[in-house]
Amino acid sequence: MGFICILEVRLIRLLTFQPDGTIAKNVSIKNTKELPPIKEGIYWMDIFDEPANKIRGLFSDHFHFDSLAIEDALDQIHVPKVDDWETYLYITLHCPSKVEEDNSLLMTEIDIFLGENYLVTYHDSANEVMDLVWSNTDHNQRINKKGPVGLLYQVADHSINNFMSIIDHLDENIEMVENDLFNEPKPSLLQEIFHIKRSLLTLRRMIAPSREVMNRLSRGDFALIPNEHRMLFRDLYDHLVRLHDILENLRELLGEAMDTYLSVQNNRMNDIMRILTIITTFFMPLTFLTGFFGMNFFQPVADFSSWTSKIAFIALLIGMFIFPWLMFRWMRGKRWM
Repeated sequence: MGFICILEVRLIRLLTFQPDGTIAKNVSIKNTKELPPIKEGIYWMDIFDEPANKIRGLFSDHFHFDSLAIEDALDQIHVPKVDDWETYLYITLHCPSKVEEDNSLLMTEIDIFLGENYLVTYHDSANEVMDLVWSNTDHNQRINKKGPVGLLYQVADHSINNFMSIIDHLDENIEMVENDLFNEPKPSLLQEIFHIKRSLLTLRRMIAPSREVMNRLSRGDFALIPNEHRMLFRDLYDHLVRLHDILENLRELLGEAMDTYLSVQNNRMNDIMRILTIITTFFMPLTFLTGFFGMNFFQPVADFSSWTSKIAFIALLIGMFIFPWLMFRWMRGKRWM
């Protein structure tokens, strides 16, 4: 069947499929000049942590990729897309790396060149998806027999599986947020809601165009995708449609969580204002009594010494207790508290 060549961090590892179905793995090539001609065998070259000049030279000299496609691959800012360059396809996919503690999402762009007998992938740093696909080539003979298209399917499939795991993780976080809304709605909870919302928006921006990429690969628009392999990408398209629907449901749940948080905070603020109003009302008669009897302009014009007598003092204390109690009973009767 030929062989598959994988390049990783200044090392090219060869994966050779023998006629008897066995696999010779980890056959190393230390120099890219030792690569077999592009029309021989079956290549998969996975590149990361390599200088841009070296990658540009490899793409242009060995694979003869168009300069526009090369610059697109080196510039890691594209949304998922697929371009047909006749002899090869240039495909951009995104894979969610992980969710940070603050629920912010890290994405890895994977640039792919698919030829008749080779697959070239490029990304900035090491990626668990590529490692997983590499390990799966040991036992997934059905996909191996499909050549570069089968490897492309594995890369896309595991990337989509990462989307699913990230969405499940965010779903659990949303459920925790909903529980905290009624138990302890702290201000930090609002920040967590915004972080989750930003991650969901990032996923939505990537899943929607990825769905269109898989749809185009499954429709037969490209000669490099054989008719018998289109159903692989149709299956991935169906997964992305389902993920998009789940994502929309999570966005609605998060929006409801936001409304609930604001409602709970408003209710708490109303309770606080009600309690403060009640306390202020309780002290109004006390303030009047203490203010009135605290005035000292009576003595020079009249003899009001009885006002400062022991009886007046006791009566004042009794009044300071009775007035708040009466007001409390009255407010309870009005159901204000």
